[in-house]
Amino acid sequence: MNRTIVIAGQSNTGKSTSLRNLKNREKYAYLNADDKALPIRGANAFLKNMRITEPTEVLGFYPQFEGYDGCEGVILDTLTYLMGSYERKVVNTSSNTMEGWKNYGIYYKELNDLIKNSNKTHIIMAHTETLLNEQSMQMESKILVKGAVGKIGVEADHTVVVTTKQMPVAKLKEYDTPLLTYTEAEEASGMKYVFSVQLNKETVGDRTRAPYGFWEAHEQYIDNDIQLVLDRWDEYYG
Repeated sequence: MNRTIVIAGQSNTGKSTSLRNLKNREKYAYLNADDKALPIRGANAFLKNMRITEPTEVLGFYPQFEGYDGCEGVILDTLTYLMGSYERKVVNTSSNTMEGWKNYGIYYKELNDLIKNSNKTHIIMAHTETLLNEQSMQMESKILVKGAVGKIGVEADHTVVVTTKQMPVAKLKEYDTPLLTYTEAEEASGMKYVFSVQLNKETVGDRTRAPYGFWEAHEQYIDNDIQLVLDRWDEYYG
């Protein structure tokens, strides 16, 4: 069964470092659209470390991984930069702007179809920004993708979305769960990077989502560890 997890959050809130405990990560292809240093130490941390310079090439990579038994999954870091690259290199250079944005939507749909029809695990990272909804007068988080895709929302295409945050340890200790642990460094600094996994009064404007019963009521925040989310996926879907 296809497993797809979206990790959304602002820059420097722990999206890439959440891969540190990923099981069998040497069997994962890492699509480095942000063109940054590997989030995991060692040149052989992943099956492939692919620096993405041409966004159109990505559509050809996914079928290759799909047909390779030695590949367990694909990590896209980040969808936001990939779509931004497509905008710069395809939309902005198009002689017909309307046609360029149409192709932008088609590109996203083709990419999304490849992921959703896959039998691999997919981890999609995306940057967000927080904006004021002038109708509700509420701050809302939005994944930074443009066009019709951005209006509908990337999260609408996926079942499980977690949001990265940096929060005070004292606040987190109000939520008692084995999925929240604290290192000496976190205790000393008083701050911790976490995944927000359910909406509450403090996170109501976020893009976090999951099926009913996926998380227990007391599991509002967990360690920013993608393996915890994948393990819960397996427990939930059997």
